[in-house]
Amino acid sequence: MASIPSAADKEKLSITDFRAGNHEIEIEKMTDKILPDVAAKRRVIAVLTENEIEGLYDDDPSELLHAPQVHLLNYDEAINEPSHHPRLQSLEQRGLLEPGNVLIQNPYSPDEYCLHSDALNQFSLKKHFHMSGLCRLLGATSVAVTQVEVESEKSTVTANVESGGVSASGEVSLERRLAEKLSKEMQLTDKFSGGPPDVGAAREYLERHRLLSDPTMQSLVEIMEGGGNKIYERQLTFNASSEANKNLAICGKLELSKVGSLNVAFGSESTKTMDIKLTMKVTFPK
Repeated sequence: MASIPSAADKEKLSITDFRAGNHEIEIEKMTDKILPDVAAKRRVIAVLTENEIEGLYDDDPSELLHAPQVHLLNYDEAINEPSHHPRLQSLEQRGLLEPGNVLIQNPYSPDEYCLHSDALNQFSLKKHFHMSGLCRLLGATSVAVTQVEVESEKSTVTANVESGGVSASGEVSLERRLAEKLSKEMQLTDKFSGGPPDVGAAREYLERHRLLSDPTMQSLVEIMEGGGNKIYERQLTFNASSEANKNLAICGKLELSKVGSLNVAFGSESTKTMDIKLTMKVTFPK
């Protein structure tokens, strides 16, 4: 069994050496830092023990070793570092620093993570909150979600947030549970005093939370830029899961369930690709 290079050796590693069969760790995968600074290199974090990481080099080296956006976090090293490493400290405080965990990066705040099994629900909620935050900056007086739609290849489930009613088509077990859960969590209305739109602050908000490419949010900002005929109400529908699905798709390409203690059962219904669409009513001062 190949051993893991020391911290000093890791700095000397090269992709060429790894591909040549020397079983050295690719510099992009295991640097001298426990967690890379570059967010794109840790969109998915797999927490493994040192023995499990060593096992990835036996016989046929695992595809995990050269998955560019997946970081293998050595649990045995990490538990000695959290107080000196802000990102590790954050994982520990959230109870995420455990062997076997597969963590998905928050697409709107890349130093935050949640469990793979919670990602679709949690990050859809996050995007809802960001939409409300954007509307506040644009001078809205109220923001409320009226409908949640969960769509997969085989089914569509629609939940009315106000009445709690659910309509469904096709095979809907997981989709229905997710729609019902989200509709309950979104039974709230944000009310603001209202005011003139701060378009500059709104654009900065989108940039800070990596939402500049969202067409619905961009449309809201643009319509508030012009003068004259002011908008006072908009009912909109937006995809709350598009960014989360991009990070989840990285996992879908890997057979993580075959690696050590990783708590992911790919191929099960919990990993189906689903789109979550929220319908929202936004009002502005007349």
